[in-house]
Amino acid sequence: SDYHTRIKNLERFTPVFQYIEQHYQQEITVEHLADIAGLSRFHFSRLFKELTNKTITEYINKIRIDKSEYLLRNTSKSISEIALATGFNDIYYFSRIFKKNKQVSPSEIRDQIK
Repeated sequence: SDYHTRIKNLERFTPVFQYIEQHYQQEITVEHLADIAGLSRFHFSRLFKELTNKTITEYINKIRIDKSEYLLRNTSKSISEIALATGFNDIYYFSRIFKKNKQVSPSEIRDQIK
């Protein structure tokens, strides 16, 4: 049944989600994630989108942005330090993705706290 297929796929993807959760600070390649799941890159990307309703990049970015929001609210690190600490090498890209995910900019979050 579809349900069982979905459960099987989710089980197969559990180590993938765990890997992202543990390595979001580093560069993560689709190839490596596909290897973890034991799938071809094409098949992996398609299944990933089916299971999460997100592309791999969108999913990884969401994890990174959630972590960065936590750091913005709970540490005194600068915005660029936080961007780097959560796997973004480019502060402008970070700000853009942050705003896309959270509907506010990183600096607006900071201003809310003060």
